[in-house]
Amino acid sequence: RNRGLVGAAGLVTLALVTSAAAASWSAVEARAARDDAEREARLKGAVHEFMHEALTSARPDEDTTMRAFLDAASTGVEDAYDGEPLVEAEVRDMIAWMYGELGLYEDSERQYAATLALRESALGSEAPPVVEARQSYARALEHAGKGSLATELYRDVLAAREAVLPDGHAEVLEARNNLALHLMHRGELAEAEDLLRDVVALRERRGEAGSEDHVTNLNNLALVLTHAGQKAEALELERRVLAFEEERDPDGEHALIARSNLAWDLLDTEPAEAVEHFRHVLAGMRELKGEDHPYAFIATHALATGLVRVGEVEEAVALYMDAIGLATDALGETSNDRLALMSNVAVVLQNHGRLAEAGPLLREVVELRRATLGEGEYDTILAIHNLGWQLWKEGDPEAGEELLREALALWQAHAP
Repeated sequence: RNRGLVGAAGLVTLALVTSAAAASWSAVEARAARDDAEREARLKGAVHEFMHEALTSARPDEDTTMRAFLDAASTGVEDAYDGEPLVEAEVRDMIAWMYGELGLYEDSERQYAATLALRESALGSEAPPVVEARQSYARALEHAGKGSLATELYRDVLAAREAVLPDGHAEVLEARNNLALHLMHRGELAEAEDLLRDVVALRERRGEAGSEDHVTNLNNLALVLTHAGQKAEALELERRVLAFEEERDPDGEHALIARSNLAWDLLDTEPAEAVEHFRHVLAGMRELKGEDHPYAFIATHALATGLVRVGEVEEAVALYMDAIGLATDALGETSNDRLALMSNVAVVLQNHGRLAEAGPLLREVVELRRATLGEGEYDTILAIHNLGWQLWKEGDPEAGEELLREALALWQAHAP
């Protein structure tokens, strides 16, 4: 969470959200929708069989990447299960999840779209496995930077679950949580806050305070409150979250994420304390996940941002450049998180008069945003706007004004 910089990707956006890949209809309604236990076993067996055969045929060696394996597997799945759409959908769902774990969000999106189409054609639009696929597809669209396309899907998932499940059912609460986070990213904070307050209050009435799901919802409510400017309450909730998480596992992933979230909200008032928290998080993530894990680059980015606030600009810029390199290696040059990070770095460089270093970053961001998202997405419009200001500051006001006018026109045409 990086307020004040442009298009930031905060640590919280990669975790403390109920996993779409793990979501399942665990109640009787879900099992009934899968026809019978034999079919479900067949679907799960198909995933195991296909992945085993694909791995065997790939003969991985040091020159074989996981992406190459997944690309080959996704190409062969249609022929492998011709005439068996539910089996093919199950295999594609696994491939999509694996692409997402690698940060290859556009590939993940395509596979989830195929999964959804296959299940809808075989089961209709309201069957639980179709609703699951719709939620996974929405999450993939959001990770790929196509949030405007995901809103209807998130609402459809919630409506479908509310129609067949009681109000306090875990799947209903999960859908409200996920819709709330999506709405937060879209700037619809009032509705997001209402959804999460309802979920948190319901869990506390049921005696679930301190449970994993309750802490997740509490964290997400704090995040929404921070975006809405309700800083004091957000800080109180974040300290509660950190206490819960450290009681469970003081060196674990969730405790580190909770500490990072608290640090972000301390940054404006207690920047030195925030930097110490960020250093703790970076060291912990490197030890827990490794130097090249996406969480490590996000934690690097967070520490760099804190260092800017306390005036340690040289160390900050060096860390920012390290983070860009890590993001490129881990996620690819077109990943949404990498491009958001580049935008942040460029703004920092601009603010410290280092225009020659900022310009190439912003030009690359605009080029890749246009190519991957198109003109109407918020992140593309923001990138065009930022480059316009860069050109103005570089001494080319005509070119700068042209881009600023373009960004304004696109915003007026596409704003929610």
